[in-house]
This record gives sequence, C-alpha cells and structure tokens, in this order.
Amino acid sequence: MSTALLKNRLPQRYLVNPTSSSEVEGLRWFEKALLFVGVLEIPLQLDKYFLYFERDAKLGAVGGINISITTISLVCLYIIWAVWPSKNNRKVRGELVAGLPMIFYIGVVALSIFAATIKMLSIFDFVLLIQSYGLFFYIANRVRTREDFKFLLGVFFVTALVQSFIIIGQKAIGESFYGQRVDIGPLALMVWEDGRPCSSMHSPVLAGSFLSLIWLPALAVLTTLEKGWLKYLAIAMVVFGGLAILITQTRGAILTAVVGAAAIGFACLRRGWFPMRLVAIGAVMAVISIVPLMEVIEKRITSGDNGSAEARLHLASIAKQMIERAPVFGVGAGNCHLVGESFANQHEFRALWYYTVHCKYLVVWVETGIIGLIAFLFVVSNGVRDGVSAWISRNRFLGPIGFGLAIGIIGHMLHMIVDIFNSRTQVQTLWALLGTVAAIRMIAMHEADEALYSSSEDDSEEVSVA
Repeated sequence: MSTALLKNRLPQRYLVNPTSSSEVEGLRWFEKALLFVGVLEIPLQLDKYFLYFERDAKLGAVGGINISITTISLVCLYIIWAVWPSKNNRKVRGELVAGLPMIFYIGVVALSIFAATIKMLSIFDFVLLIQSYGLFFYIANRVRTREDFKFLLGVFFVTALVQSFIIIGQKAIGESFYGQRVDIGPLALMVWEDGRPCSSMHSPVLAGSFLSLIWLPALAVLTTLEKGWLKYLAIAMVVFGGLAILITQTRGAILTAVVGAAAIGFACLRRGWFPMRLVAIGAVMAVISIVPLMEVIEKRITSGDNGSAEARLHLASIAKQMIERAPVFGVGAGNCHLVGESFANQHEFRALWYYTVHCKYLVVWVETGIIGLIAFLFVVSNGVRDGVSAWISRNRFLGPIGFGLAIGIIGHMLHMIVDIFNSRTQVQTLWALLGTVAAIRMIAMHEADEALYSSSEDDSEEVSVA
C-alpha cells in the first residue's frame, strides 16, 4: 500500500506534514527578558494611573488609565514580533488563537460606554481589558515550544514565590507591622489591621487569589515526569506558596487550593500518574501549615468574619434592583457604584456599608447587561475547555499542567461569586493564564499531530517494504 493511500485514512487535519518541533522558532533571549519583567511586575504594581478618579477607585471602580512596566514590556514585545518576524508568524499548525470570546466581551464593554453615566470610567475598564488581551494574545500565539512553555511556567512560579516570601516575611515581623504600609521606592507593602498580609497587592483577598491560581499548576508539575529546575521551582511554590495562601486567610483561595489539589490528585491517580513524592510533600505541608491553619479556623470560621459575609447580601439586593432597571444592555462598564448609590440611599439600605457589589458576575451583569455576562462566562469557560483539551490529549507533561490550570480557573470562577476581581493584578493574571492554557492546548495538539504523522510514515514504510 502506498504512503498516499495510507494518509487518506487519516483525519483531514493530519494530511499535511505538521511543522516539526525543531522548525518552530522559540523565544529569543531578549523576548524572554521582556516577558519575565512584564509578568513579574503584575503583582508588584509598579505603575502609574493617569486621569485618576480617586473617589470612584475607593468604591471599587478602575480609577484611571494604567501605564505600567507590563504595558511597556508588551509594547516592546509586539514591536519585536512585528519588525523581526519569526517562523511562528506563519501560523503554526495553520491556526491563530484569536480568542473570539475575549474579543466579543471587549466589544460589549466598548459598546457599554454609550450607556454609562461617566463615560471615562467605562474607558478605563476598556483600556485595562485591551492590555489584558495583549497579554493573552502574545502568550497564546508566541509561546509554541515546550521549552518556551517551561520558561513561562517558571516565570509565573518565580513571580508567585516573590510574593509568597514577602507575605511570610510580613507575618514573621509580627504585630508591629499590623495596619502599616511600608513604601520601598515605588513598591508599597501592606498588612491589614487584623494581621492579614497583602504583600504588594493592597488586599489579602487579592494576594490569596493570585497565589491560588498559580499554586495548582505548580502542584500539577509535580505529577509529571519533569526533572530539573522547573520541578524544584514547583516544589518551592507548592510549599511556600501554600503557606502564604494560608497566611492571607482568604477563604476562597484556601478552598480553591484544597479542592483543586484533591481534583488533581484524584485525576492523576485514576491514570496511574500519581507519584509517591507528593505524599512526602503533602506531609511537609501538613506540618508547616498547622499554626496558620489554626489561625484561619479561629479568626475566619469559628469567630465569625466581622460581618463581611452579611455585608455582601444587601449589596446583592442593590444589584438585583439595578439589573431590573437595565437587564439587557447594563448601566455602563465601571459605573456600577454610581448607579447603585441612588438605591443605597433608600431607607432599607441607608445605614449599611456601601461599595461596588461583591460578586464579579453581578457587576458584569449590572454594567454590561445579560449579553456581557454571557460573553464573560464564555471567556473564562474557554480557558477551562483548553485545559481539559490538554488533559484529554494524554500528554504526560502538558496534560496534568493543563488540568491544573483548568481547575485553578474553575476555583477562580467560584471565588468570583463573593468578590469584585476587577483590579489590574487579578484581571491581567487571569488573562495571562488564559493565554498560557491556550498555548498548552496548541502545543499538545502539535505534538500529537507530529507523533501521529511520524507513526503513519513508519507504518507506510513497513507496508512498502512488505
């Protein structure tokens, strides 16, 4: 049987010889440097807001147009990509990851400007999303080799470890640091009055959610056969990152980490991919987590939470009334707190604490209508789909990591039920990881195509010889 006849039995997408891994050009050293700096800066928040609306920012809105080191790094990366083309520009595997759900959601946000009371606040949201989409698009389309993917994971792990060490250090200093803000040049380190460290992110909730998103793929790396520097970084992230998550006392982040770890462990156990070293690491984690875990139970569970959960209920009631007023098109991105003030001044809410609604989904619905909410759900669920696709590929390295990212995004989605999640750090981290999981899916598909094509070539040679 001829090679041509054999190939006719393969699915259409395998008829063309896929680009060999050696033919795909990886990131150059200066691109890696720019990407490293851009990702590292996201939680450090070395940035500047222009046209800043302080009052609106204090009520939970994006307060201005943000220009950061990440912004500058992105601009440089795209200039290099444009003027110094790589082989990747020829659409590896014939596909360009455009992120249609992201484009549609950004379009809805742009249209919501016309419905906004203060249009500049909507523009601030729009600019932040454009920058976040820039991160997504670059990572999804430029990171197309396994080595570049390892590098990117390492960047995320180093970034999270820096934050973890700061949090652990703030906790070690003790009560003298409570309620204090320490400025080190442009870097601002904070600890809330109740002793919950914020690192450089101004909120323990923000810090906890950031770390939990990266902690799960680090755990997933330990279920692979990977050896070398990435594995050691992952071990450090699992141990110190897990401790830092507990220290922030962020219940959503802790729940994400615990349930996510159980899901990853169960899935890998089912496939026989569960290494015994995880048991040893789990034992170490259990020992070093006893004290911070007891503190979480005492301060955030048994002793109540100073009414933070109850405060969210009346804000949700206000959001319901705003949705009934403009259910389809919304009141304009960034304008939730403005429109909500008239409802908050009603007799039943007047004496209660007021802020932007503490639920990301309600905020999106209020500001961009049901169309915007559906688009946003497609954005995050698309990341889950990409991670699950990598897992289904049964790629021994990429599969568990893709699954870990998918579980992390699901946990993030659940955490969004009880918080705003509209800060630059949270938005850009999520969209960067959405780009990462899209890259995982593309690399896994490419490796599967290459393996199948090589197999078909070998089989055809055997048939020809026979």
